[in-house]
Amino acid sequence: MNKQDHHREDPKAAVVHRLRSGLFNHSHPADFDTVQWMGVQVLPSHQLHHVTLQEVSGQRWHFICFLKQRTNGSWQVKFNRGYPEQSFETYLALEATHDVPELRLQVGENSLHEFLTGGIVIDKGFHVTSVHLVSRNGQVLQDTVHEGLVLYWTDKEVFLPLQAELYNASGEIIGRHTVLNEPTYGI
Repeated sequence: MNKQDHHREDPKAAVVHRLRSGLFNHSHPADFDTVQWMGVQVLPSHQLHHVTLQEVSGQRWHFICFLKQRTNGSWQVKFNRGYPEQSFETYLALEATHDVPELRLQVGENSLHEFLTGGIVIDKGFHVTSVHLVSRNGQVLQDTVHEGLVLYWTDKEVFLPLQAELYNASGEIIGRHTVLNEPTYGI
């Protein structure tokens, strides 16, 4: 495999390639030696990555990236969203206004034939181990929390909004709230 094709088989290389190829658009150049992988959640043909990257000027950015594996085995970044460090911390603080765990989702795909969503669990010390999403049309999606992230995919239609149910290791619901009230494509 030549160096140019490396990003096709390595999901992390696909993310860095996507960031290098223009999705990191602003006035300051990025220092790609500062890339840090904060978390990843994996399904058989989909992944969600939380990545940080620093500008040469020192400004740190957070990115949430959805990837989909193509039939030839290569990885495609379906969607990503970036936030400056201060905006990301403000976003987490705004979502953390109650003394219960919360889920913040980002939609990667929502069509008649595919639904892909994932995001960050704001745990607040409750030790959330899994999160179920229940849609108005009866679809139930489940995932185990890994590195603070959850990822969901189905080839079924999912109606929004969703009810998020957050569970602890004993299987008890420790939080419940509505997510994705409106179609949204970013955290």
